[in-house]
Amino acid sequence: MSRPQKQTNEASRASDPSRQEATRLLDSVLENMNHGVVVYDKDNRLLVHNPRFAEMYGLKLEELEPGTHRDLVAESVIRHNWPDRPASVYEFLEAGPTRDSKAAPERAQIELKDGRIHERSAVRLPDGGLVATHIDITSHKRSEREALNKTVLLELTLDAMDQGILAHDSRTIALANRRFAELLGIPERLVEEGQPVEPLQPYRD
Repeated sequence: MSRPQKQTNEASRASDPSRQEATRLLDSVLENMNHGVVVYDKDNRLLVHNPRFAEMYGLKLEELEPGTHRDLVAESVIRHNWPDRPASVYEFLEAGPTRDSKAAPERAQIELKDGRIHERSAVRLPDGGLVATHIDITSHKRSEREALNKTVLLELTLDAMDQGILAHDSRTIALANRRFAELLGIPERLVEEGQPVEPLQPYRD
């Protein structure tokens, strides 16, 4: 065996443990992620997914065999979660980002039939493949809705009061009701949240 060939074989054997360790770490990371992850090659064939992805959509292992086309994976997800097959589901699952791997991730959200809300973020790989992460954002969306409902309720309550209400810090308005603007005879736009307090001084003196 020539010396260069011998050195190459020795280097290859030495690098195998490193590759095996890297693969083991990657598998461990994927298995323990709270987000669903699915990876396709440039021909839209399934390369890898993590258990969380299958769990989020109630998929069986045989529906996620390596090499399965992305359209078939999408069909399985739809069959388990959206029997009525709304068009928005196909857009959510099948739409892919631009072929440019440097482009920003494509994001989309959808509500499942059981009320859960998922966000999908997809990016292209340099070789043309696709990585998509699926996140359950139900709690976050529920909190947003509750905060919005409370805000609307507060606004309705303030506007129903006979007294003029104004709350502000040293520079900007935090909140004001319609009655406050009426009593001072000023445009409501001047007392919107975030507006400066200073222009109100002539009306208050």
